[in-house]
Amino acid sequence: MKSGVLTRAVAVTALAACLLSGASTGVAAAAPSSPTASSSPDPDACRMDQADADWLAGALQAWELTRFKTLRLDPAEPPTLVVFDASCVWRGKLGKAAMTAGRHDGVIPLPGGESTPAAVVAFAAPDRKEHSAYVVMALPSVWRQAGVGSPLGLETLMTSVFVHEATHTRQFDAFAPRMSRLAKRWRLSRDLADDAVQARFGQDAYYVRAYRPEVELLYQAALEPDTARARALARQALDLAAKRRAHFFTGVDRRYLEIEDAFLTLEGIGAFASWRWLTDPQGGAKDPPTALADVRRGGARWSQDEEIGRAHV
Repeated sequence: MKSGVLTRAVAVTALAACLLSGASTGVAAAAPSSPTASSSPDPDACRMDQADADWLAGALQAWELTRFKTLRLDPAEPPTLVVFDASCVWRGKLGKAAMTAGRHDGVIPLPGGESTPAAVVAFAAPDRKEHSAYVVMALPSVWRQAGVGSPLGLETLMTSVFVHEATHTRQFDAFAPRMSRLAKRWRLSRDLADDAVQARFGQDAYYVRAYRPEVELLYQAALEPDTARARALARQALDLAAKRRAHFFTGVDRRYLEIEDAFLTLEGIGAFASWRWLTDPQGGAKDPPTALADVRRGGARWSQDEEIGRAHV
């Protein structure tokens, strides 16, 4: 997810998709249902593919499970939900069965007047006009047509992404002001993204050598069955992180102290929510090593890799 500065979250492709989040305290809600194929005889009418409709129903249930069980969020005004396939777009409220449908021309209009290509995307953003938020996601048929796959199963991967983005909709009220203050203080670009630290230090061999061991320690801690040993590994990782930050985030680069903190918190909560759904017996029911291996995708994206690692310790 991109900040911009948190006025809009950028779409993420499947191969770089982050996994979803939020935070508060809550009560259970009835499981939502998905839109069903239209019975209209109009040949131009939009009919959601049954496999897409089944996935959407499951994704909405996954969010309700996560909202209540993992994040303990109170019910709130639902954000707008926008989903689409190769020819049609559906709009409604997250968790509500009623949705309106219409054909698109390869461009998906978004709340607030913006738009996004009808491609493999998944993102959340604040809707300032409505003082709300929205989630946009291509349906499985679009991802499948683009050749996206996962050892977890495409639908499972997509549901974890959906949970991550849905969680962000509950974070914007708290994080948008924080990011605005950060942007003003450091005169940051509106294109600031969660990979800002990697963009600055990714070619610095000394930085990379300092960064990699701390992340690996985080994942060792995440998978360590012994609690005392896991805590010791986590402490080592955080000690290395503190030394890295003290050494590299100085002078004009002091801004990255705040930038890294902000994005690790924002995305870390999303990663945690997604992970918990993936490994929950009532959710994705995946074993932790299998889920982590696919979620990390080789650790190419630093922000997502460290966010996911920290979320587990």
